[in-house]
Amino acid sequence: MTHPGSAKPSVPDAAGASSKNPLAFCSIAFRNEPIEALIRPLAELGYDAIEAFGGHVLGKPDGELETLRRSADRAGIALLAVSPYFVLTRGAEEFEQTLATARDSVRIARALGASKIRTFTDVSAAGLRSADAQPRHWDQAVDGLRQITAMAPELEFIVETHPRTLADTVQSTQRLLDRVGRANLKVNFQPNESFLAYGLNRAYDALAGRVTHMHLSQITERHGEGWVEAPGRIDFRAFLSHVTASGYGGSLSVEYCWEGATWERARSALAFLRPLLEPAHSPHPEPADRRRPA
Repeated sequence: MTHPGSAKPSVPDAAGASSKNPLAFCSIAFRNEPIEALIRPLAELGYDAIEAFGGHVLGKPDGELETLRRSADRAGIALLAVSPYFVLTRGAEEFEQTLATARDSVRIARALGASKIRTFTDVSAAGLRSADAQPRHWDQAVDGLRQITAMAPELEFIVETHPRTLADTVQSTQRLLDRVGRANLKVNFQPNESFLAYGLNRAYDALAGRVTHMHLSQITERHGEGWVEAPGRIDFRAFLSHVTASGYGGSLSVEYCWEGATWERARSALAFLRPLLEPAHSPHPEPADRRRPA
């Protein structure tokens, strides 16, 4: 694989950040490449950290994880988060498999020096929406999340605000975290259709005290989501101006889950976002949640 450039990498501090808001890249974009091949190119582009796709790291033996961590240290890039998939609102088999995945994710996060584990209550197009969930689904998810967060009190488990999960609206996300009642259960704020309908800035403000990570991906007519700097439903200049003005001190990740990821796209996403996260960035007058074009 050809490296994307030779720019000096941004070197994280002991907490895995080179700035107030460490900017990571989700390795799922290059899911068909080994994660070992992504470390130096992402560091050379100037990303602060990597959010490791579960498929890249789950099941890796400790020795390989140690090698991976040393490679990241040498490159000057942090391994910020592990991103597995959890299913807590279906049957007993999926529930037990999720607990096993969570245990392995904790092992991996500790080995890599990661501070966060991305968390779901369900996944895929068959996932259970909060509007369709029955009391037993809520009870089961709450029980699962309490067990999972107890596995590693020192780590943050960041619930992704994703469609077709119990965290698919502002109100359901608040309800879920309130019911679980664990200090290390936080929010991975990913803009979705319900947030646009609610008002994106308003949705962020409602959850801001619990948000410690964000996924940045565009919502478009064609795919449903895309590269952050692409034209679409979200004005990220306006939204991130609002977020930085609020004093947000957490991390952010560029996420792209579709076919067609390129190193030039990874480079352009970074070039687009970095100035928006600087304290000197001035507020943008346009609304953050654009309506569909006519």
